[in-house]
Amino acid sequence: MKIYETEFKPKQEGYYAFVAAVASAGILALKHDRKAFERTDEVQARFYALEPFLNRQARKATFEGVQAFISFCTTQVEATQATDANKNAAIIEYTNRKNDLRDRLYEALFHDVPLAGR
Repeated sequence: MKIYETEFKPKQEGYYAFVAAVASAGILALKHDRKAFERTDEVQARFYALEPFLNRQARKATFEGVQAFISFCTTQVEATQATDANKNAAIIEYTNRKNDLRDRLYEALFHDVPLAGR
């Protein structure tokens, strides 16, 4: 029980909060909503809360992924009206970036718990 309280639970809660922040930021960015900037700040803060649980390689790779995601969100918020093709490409890019961050962080935090479908 002690391991659950000191290791697994903080990781689980932090992971959930991080993924939820990524999803929220991305959806707002795709809508060109400036509130996405608040959410990207939250994404970064949630990453920092999980950072102590990550090894050096995972920390560096995830940080780079977070920075790329924030850059993507910034580009989307500042974009003017896009064609349907551009909107579809942005949705695909958002989905890929979100899934990459989610999978990378899951594997780094819960490497001994198999990810469904892998």
